[in-house]
Amino acid sequence: MVPLSQQFLYMVVTVGTGLVMGIVFDCYRVWRGLVKPHRLLTPITDFLLWVFLTGIAFGLLLFSNWGEVRAYVFIGLALGFFLYWRFCSHLFIKMCRRLFQWLAKLVNILIQVVIFPFSLVARLVVIPLGLINMVIRQVASATRAAWRGLSRPLVNWWGKRHPHK
Repeated sequence: MVPLSQQFLYMVVTVGTGLVMGIVFDCYRVWRGLVKPHRLLTPITDFLLWVFLTGIAFGLLLFSNWGEVRAYVFIGLALGFFLYWRFCSHLFIKMCRRLFQWLAKLVNILIQVVIFPFSLVARLVVIPLGLINMVIRQVASATRAAWRGLSRPLVNWWGKRHPHK
């Protein structure tokens, strides 16, 4: 028989697991609100969320009481999720939205920092090379046209001097 103090600890762990599951669920809700995945992707991400939450619950149960699933486990998970949902969810969602928006800005800044050297190279090297290429093509085109204009009289003159036998 498991002592009452140990059973109380198991109950605290399952309530804590319910709280963690609520936090993960709210993070997912905020992510879905910001990203707005395609309607065909939603069932897949929902399924992956619940697989992840099941893994969290099982991992914490395995860690705390060797994975024994009893009635108090379900009661503790539900109680933890309910307490979180009732008292913390709205505050956490606000914090999570701000955090995701801040992270989006940070990622945008990091992308700009990474892309800047490449855009600078494009402006300093690629664009002038493109202009040089354009000038060379124009000169080559004019040279071809001039050569065609000059080559016909030369070919005629050469043909008259050296007829084919």
